[in-house]
Formats: sequence, structure tokens, C-alpha cells
Amino acid sequence: MKTNTILATLLVAVALFTFGCKQQAATQLAAQQGEWVEITDTLHMPDIPGLSGDTYQTWKYFTGLAVRDTSEFQALATMFDTTDAWNRKYYHEYPIVLPEPPNFSKYSMVGVCTETGPVYYSRKFYINDTLQKYRLLVHLESSSLNKNRVQSQNWLLVPRLKQGYTVAFDTTTSYLQQLQEIQQ
Repeated sequence: MKTNTILATLLVAVALFTFGCKQQAATQLAAQQGEWVEITDTLHMPDIPGLSGDTYQTWKYFTGLAVRDTSEFQALATMFDTTDAWNRKYYHEYPIVLPEPPNFSKYSMVGVCTETGPVYYSRKFYINDTLQKYRLLVHLESSSLNKNRVQSQNWLLVPRLKQGYTVAFDTTTSYLQQLQEIQQ
């Protein structure tokens, strides 16, 4: 009887110690990874005509762009694939015309080029100061059974990106939805 009591006490002590160590490790890991905080001071911007959706553009689907200054903004107008003669001719006849740039002393632009069936777009922007990282999450929810493809650049105007911070583009749900639509 005493042996069972001692054994049970020992097992409880080991379990509490193990759980305490795991809890402490999880807390330390969370502290190292920091906290993702949503930035709600964002503004959805319209697509830039000619920048996506055509065979001559170089912005690949499900990849993101961060535009931090005027020179990066102006570079958007050169995102043509001019490796063949037809694309070069088309580019010279119909160049990308950029809208007025935002005030890059206060703002930056982030976007993810997507192509899916008709959807509702949810765009959220987060910051993690511990990791010195931003994350643009684009979540797509199908709004119809229509199989026609819809393209979106998913631009957000955000507060000026901090120097040295990177931007991650999370389109996992977008990409998975595209695969599901293709398979149906």
C-alpha cells in the first residue's frame, strides 16, 4: 500500500514537472517568436490596369510585392515580359499607365496577385516587432460555382513599412482554393 502511494506520488510529481517544463518552453518560444498584431489602418487600393492578368506581365500569381518608395512604384510600369516580339510591340503601343503614387513618406503598398474563381477577398495586415516582420494575409472565399477566372492584385495602402522589416505574403488559403477549383 505504501509502495503504491509512493509510486503514485512520484508519477504525479514527474507529470507536473514535465508539464511545467513544456509550459515554460512554450512560453519561452512564444516570447522568442513575438506577437502578431493586426494593423487596421489600411486602405484597399484598386488594381493597376495592365499589371496583371495578361500573358505579357511578369508578376506571377500568388506572389507578393512590397512597394516602399517612388522608384519601386515606377518600376511597376516595366513589369512586362518582352522576350518575344509581340509582347514588345504590345508594350510599346499600350504601356502600363500608373495612377498617382501615394505619399511614400507616410505610406507603403503591399499586394498579392491572385487568379481564382469569383471570390470574396479578405485582406489583413499584421506586424511582429520581435521578428521584424509584416504579414499580408489574403483569404479568398468562393462566392459562386462559376468557373470563370478572376484576377486581383489585392493592393493595400499601409502605414510606411519600418526599415529593415521584411514582408511575408500568406496566400496558402488562396492557393489551396485554386487547386480545389482546378480539381473540380
